[in-house]
Amino acid sequence: GVPERNVGAVALNVTATAASRSSFLTIWPTGEPRPTASNLNFSPGQTVPNMVVAKVGDGGMVSIYNLGGSVDVVVDVLAWFPTTSGYSGLSPARLLDTRPGLSTVDGRYRGSGPVGSEETSELAVVGRGGVPANGVGGVVLNVAAVAPTAATFVTVWPTGFPRPTASNLNAEKGQVASNMVIAKVGAGGTVSLFNFSGSTDLVVDVLGWFPVEYSALAPLTPARLYDTRPGSATVDGRGAGEGPATGGSSFVIDIAGRGGVPIAGAAAVALNVTVTNPTSASYLTVWPGSGSRPTASNVNVVAGQTAANMVVVPLAPGGTASVYNFAGSADVVVDVLGWFPASNTFTAVVPARLLDTRGSVLRTYPPGDYFPTVGDIEPGRYATDVNGPPECQLTMTTSGSVPGSESPHFFDIGLSMYRITFLDGCGFLSSWVERPLPPPARPFIRDGIDGMECAAGTASVSITNGFRHNGAIVSTMVLPSFTYLLSGSGSRSFTLDGRSYVLTWVMEPAAPCRITLTP
Repeated sequence: GVPERNVGAVALNVTATAASRSSFLTIWPTGEPRPTASNLNFSPGQTVPNMVVAKVGDGGMVSIYNLGGSVDVVVDVLAWFPTTSGYSGLSPARLLDTRPGLSTVDGRYRGSGPVGSEETSELAVVGRGGVPANGVGGVVLNVAAVAPTAATFVTVWPTGFPRPTASNLNAEKGQVASNMVIAKVGAGGTVSLFNFSGSTDLVVDVLGWFPVEYSALAPLTPARLYDTRPGSATVDGRGAGEGPATGGSSFVIDIAGRGGVPIAGAAAVALNVTVTNPTSASYLTVWPGSGSRPTASNVNVVAGQTAANMVVVPLAPGGTASVYNFAGSADVVVDVLGWFPASNTFTAVVPARLLDTRGSVLRTYPPGDYFPTVGDIEPGRYATDVNGPPECQLTMTTSGSVPGSESPHFFDIGLSMYRITFLDGCGFLSSWVERPLPPPARPFIRDGIDGMECAAGTASVSITNGFRHNGAIVSTMVLPSFTYLLSGSGSRSFTLDGRSYVLTWVMEPAAPCRITLTP
């Protein structure tokens, strides 16, 4: 849903899952220096989402950096801002870090120590990190709580207004938790941050800003629209205490005309969605009205966890949005942070998945020659560090019949390619490969062994095995052709030149059989 041109920024939901160690991700416009900021923090085994409003960089791209270990990353797009909108996206800049010895973009608001229980801090946001000193109505922030001494939540709101009964970020004891916040700017160009319980370090990065005219956004003091917990309260009493959301179910929330959102004229809203008391691992999906549910997620939790994430969602006719809970039962809390008018300055889309690294594997190879046709490297698409020194790149040689494809970031390894050389002096080279799809019911080729397509009845199967080096065939083994009477399934074992092979076949209705050869 994002056009090819005239896109200044995008709203993304970024999820980290299956991390091998504690780390963080940074998202920033491609082509600009990587900032000293983070967008989401995670520990081993956690699944952590966070919304990001990212300025678009070179080639319509954003860059994603992982500090350490390996982690799967999932990215869903929620909305986009044109270059002519009132929103100004920034390369993330750190405005606050209470931890000792760490820095901010201008040296202010650093090293002040943890924020105490029921303590409020004020943070200047205008005139810092690319935000102008005047004309700013709202800011987009990423707020992180680091190592709280007790389970807590953090509320962000415009300084000078009463603290709302809403939360922006929830964190467990000892956890690092982050969430994106759209905050209206208060008195003196500041926002206020409240910590509920225990003490915690706070880290705040700015991602962008909106002008006072609110050409793309009308930020609000946060207001609670929905809370399923018994005895809870909302801004107008509606949507309170209805009981947990059950697994596999969805419900509709009335949004227009509540919490500062107008009855008419709002195309989309910015919400903070919190899951608490989940009985099992689950996720929530938020989408407009009662239409088809997208294959995307907004908040991920494990049993007993409290987690929050910001969501930008278009409003369906009637001013509603739907929420789906995947599994178990869980209480759901929804706060509204702002609304977007129906105009050409902002376009919210039904969430769509743009990236999912799951199903890929990280491979590391030392310098030397590798021959895909004998199985040293699986066919697939590989990514290399194109910013490394030239001597650490690799060279590729193809068989000549079908040249291998290469681009600045990726190269494809297929059966036509017979050699890859990782040059000396580089140490080990790590590359991501997307695992190929399972072979279809047609000629199946693996490790240089070809199985001819078979059909119901009889089939002749010819098998060869060999590989090339510097363009010459090093060894070739030709197995005799066999004719089989094929039934539902079968197999045949044989040995040639001291190497054992197993040929198996499975018949599929109205389709050729599927052949697998295993050396």
